[in-house]
Amino acid sequence: MTCLVPNTIQTERLLLRQIQQSDENVLLDYLSDPEAVQYTYGNPLDMAGCRKVITSIEEHWHRRGYGPYALELKKTNEFLGLVGLSFPENWPLPELKWALIRRYWGKGYAKEAAKAIQIVGSQYLPDLDLISVVHSQNTPSIGLASSLGARFEKALSLKEGEVWHVYRHTRVA
Repeated sequence: MTCLVPNTIQTERLLLRQIQQSDENVLLDYLSDPEAVQYTYGNPLDMAGCRKVITSIEEHWHRRGYGPYALELKKTNEFLGLVGLSFPENWPLPELKWALIRRYWGKGYAKEAAKAIQIVGSQYLPDLDLISVVHSQNTPSIGLASSLGARFEKALSLKEGEVWHVYRHTRVA
């Protein structure tokens, strides 16, 4: 696999690293939580679904040379969730995405990690435009996208009766 971005990124409090199959039990904390996945996967996933998510992330890294990182708290090695770049086949542009286990919400971890991704993206993938696609009712993620400097670009209907917002990120030096 040829990585176009670093395999790991460190911030003051966080380690962003490539996901591993051994992360399945802790990732399941996120994927099985109905509130946490309501705006991402829609419905909770079981262990088989969790394994498919990990495999799809690994395949994304192989295919694109970048992808979502597993997010850990450096001080304790706790798995917090996923933050990174994703570019599904049907998406208009690569996305800067975040998905944290609920007990880690509101502590600034997603913002700290997403800022690091913005910097890495600008440094290693300077021609890549980044967006975040956020459900119109997901006010915490709308606030995070805005605090990262992303600007509302347009509304989309990705699922019947649901409105999603596209936020375009600016390049970070």
